[in-house]
Amino acid sequence: MDGFILYSISTVTVLGEPLSPGTPHDLSEEEIMRTPTIKPTIAAAAIVVAAGALAAGLALKPAIAGPTGPNPDLSVTCTSGSPCQTYKNKGLGAGIEGINTKNNSSFTSGVVGSAGTFGNGVNGFAGTSGNGVNGTGGNTGVSGTGGTWGVFGFTNTSFATGVEGQSDNGDGVVGFSVCCNGVDADSNSGNGLVAIGGSNGVSIFAVGGTHDDIVGSAGWGGGVTAVRGDNGGDNGSDGDAAEFYGSYIGVIARSLAGSGPGFPIVATDQNGNNLMWVDGAGDIFYHGSLNNFLRTRDGNVATSFAPTATAPTIEDNGTAQLVGGVATVQLDATFAKSIDLHRVYQVMLTPDGDTKGLYIASKSPTGFVVREVQGGHNSIAFDYHIYAPSIGQAGTRMTEMSPAQAASYAPHAAIVKLPAAAVRPKIKLLHK
Repeated sequence: MDGFILYSISTVTVLGEPLSPGTPHDLSEEEIMRTPTIKPTIAAAAIVVAAGALAAGLALKPAIAGPTGPNPDLSVTCTSGSPCQTYKNKGLGAGIEGINTKNNSSFTSGVVGSAGTFGNGVNGFAGTSGNGVNGTGGNTGVSGTGGTWGVFGFTNTSFATGVEGQSDNGDGVVGFSVCCNGVDADSNSGNGLVAIGGSNGVSIFAVGGTHDDIVGSAGWGGGVTAVRGDNGGDNGSDGDAAEFYGSYIGVIARSLAGSGPGFPIVATDQNGNNLMWVDGAGDIFYHGSLNNFLRTRDGNVATSFAPTATAPTIEDNGTAQLVGGVATVQLDATFAKSIDLHRVYQVMLTPDGDTKGLYIASKSPTGFVVREVQGGHNSIAFDYHIYAPSIGQAGTRMTEMSPAQAASYAPHAAIVKLPAAAVRPKIKLLHK
């Protein structure tokens, strides 16, 4: 019987292992013959095989499988809820191996799986520490085409990975779509997509054609963020969460228009305390001082500080000439159109020469008149500085409030801590 795999015609038990009709076995002939209950079955099978061999002129080949594996020319059909064919390997080798030697064509496959409308073309299962499907290729490790998903990965083990892609010199995972999402990641409670880059690699590299490279969309609820970046660093000075570069605009932040609940930009510390924010009306609020650096004539840099005021104003200044004790100053046309006329603007005067004093004789929306006191007739220069309320801010002044009132006035950025490195998905190297 050398060269054939025998099939029993009834279910028997050999060495504690059930042997069903039509199922290949990997037991030795000695182990089988030591089992008395199977000897009649073996004898009957031997008679059937011998008769078939004689009828075929001793040219019989295994109908289902031989010592070299499955018959590639045979199509097996069944209507069972279990697999039509099962190949068991108790050693370190593969249960099934598909090889295609047509290496000059991109349309050949070693293993092909096909399913109906709701089935899976290839379904792989593994134990606690194994991989359901493991593909290694010179170009692509695993390539899938499907009506819904080309490749679908699922796991119900904590911190395990549904789909993982690795590459020594190329891309770990590549997704492409003509119309829709190249890669779609979703999770009920964990991370839909986790990308981990090496010391010299990039975790996610996205290249877009005429559309967006990466789009993040989040549901409703406090603390839900479409795109979140976390980089704890190792010394507090090298952990950058996000970096953006654009040849035209680096970052665009949008929210609801108006001074309502929308805040396109909010900056907080790690405890959620607001540091700076911009509301939907474009108003900027910040805690601390507004500082900037100025260049000096000798090439150094000096720190400077922005002044603060009790009311929102626009200002202008200049120098005018007093002739015969009188001068008329015209406001800059654009400055004049920016003044809120519900409140009179103020003018501060500084004479540039000896005088008994100067005063503002009259004001109008377009200018003001300056005279020397006591009817003086000096002709000297003087400087002026104008403070005027900006349009819509005539009655606005600083307001004192309690910390609780200030907190209700400010945005509330929820603090969401990302999982620590110890509980993030552990990616093991497959091909090192």
